[in-house]
Amino acid sequence: MSPLEQVLVAARKLSLAGKPPSLALIKASLGNSLPMPILVQGLQRFKAMSADEQAAIVVTSTAPAASVPTDDTTPTLAQLTEQVARLTANQEILIERISDLEAKLNGKDAH
Repeated sequence: MSPLEQVLVAARKLSLAGKPPSLALIKASLGNSLPMPILVQGLQRFKAMSADEQAAIVVTSTAPAASVPTDDTTPTLAQLTEQVARLTANQEILIERISDLEAKLNGKDAH
């Protein structure tokens, strides 16, 4: 398989996994074995293909595996709960800051 074909297969695997192919994802899935110009050329070619042409790319088990998140990298419920709590706290802080700024602004307008 040519280097360009490797890039096309990696892009197709990412696409099948529901991820839009990008240079970073393709490079991560293939490692540093291919030069950047080949990666760029392959990604450009893949994006220029019709859906039928993309579907014709044969994804074989001999091709390098794409770096697709597995169950090992899926966040747990506890991690997601913690993240929501942090985001909620940050949101409350920002709302308070906005309210303070609005109060100061309205106070200046009153004078």
